[in-house]
Parts: sequence; C-alpha cells; structure tokens
Amino acid sequence: MLAQTHMTRRVLRIIHRRSDELRRVATYLAIGAFISLENLASVTLLVRQHVIPYVICVAVAQEISILCSFFLNDQITFRKVTPARHPWYTRCLRFHSVAVGGGIAIVTISTLMYHLFGFAPVIAQLIAILTMTAVNFAMHRFWTFRSPQAAQTLTEAAVSAVEVADAASKA
Repeated sequence: MLAQTHMTRRVLRIIHRRSDELRRVATYLAIGAFISLENLASVTLLVRQHVIPYVICVAVAQEISILCSFFLNDQITFRKVTPARHPWYTRCLRFHSVAVGGGIAIVTISTLMYHLFGFAPVIAQLIAILTMTAVNFAMHRFWTFRSPQAAQTLTEAAVSAVEVADAASKA
C-alpha cells in the first residue's frame, strides 16, 4: 500500500511537470501568433508613411516584433523556469541571437526544400517555419532562459570532461 502511494505521488509529479511544459508551449505559440499580427500592423503603419524604404520598414517592424516577443515570453512564458535569472539584457541578447539564427535557418530550409526537393513555395516555407518554431522554443527554454546554476553545472561538466580526456590521453 505504501509503495502504491509513493508511486501515485511520483506519477502525479511527472504529470504536473509535463502539464507545466505543455502550458509553456501553448503560451509560446499564442504569443507567436499575437506577434505575427503585431508585425503585420507595424509594417502597415510604417509603409503608409511613404518616407522610409520598404526594406527598412520590414527591418524596423521585425525588430519591434523581436522586442515585443522577448518581453512577453520573458514575463509570461518563461518566468517560472528559473528563480535566479540572468539580467534582462543578457536574456534579450540571447533571444535576439536565437531570432536571427532562426530567421537565417528559415530562409535556408525553405530555399533547400524549394530548390533541391521541389516543394511548392508555400509548403517549403511552412515546413521551415514549423521546424524553426520547435527549435526556437527549445533554444529559448534551455539556453536563453536557463538559470545561472544550470550554466554553472554545464561549465563544470565540460571542465570535468576535458580533465578526463586529458588524463586519458596522458595514460
């Protein structure tokens, strides 16, 4: 009976952790949808000025979107992930790194899917966007918003691995 109660509590803890992660994914996707609409509104407002070249309008709208996305995800989606977090500007820089890398990857994947594999342009773009949405979430979850303690643990593990490899090479 005692083992069954312990097992039940353990299963409930696992389910609770999984449900937290599912809520985090749903929130991330909802914010992404909102940011897409914000981006379209920004482009529309900037283009209507007829003063700024289109490419600059799109770049400014993209930057506004990245910043809005960062602040919403920082305060809502990933707020509870780490109790002792890096300063906001460190998280923002990491967020930008992932966003830029994701943008480059979307263009690359879409182009490869279209030119090398013959996918229709919209399907190629859809595959690229879906792929990078999952990758970006993982990058933000485990890198952008990781705790300083997790970074310390990773650094210590890397140093230990190097020491082991060094000792093995000398033996």
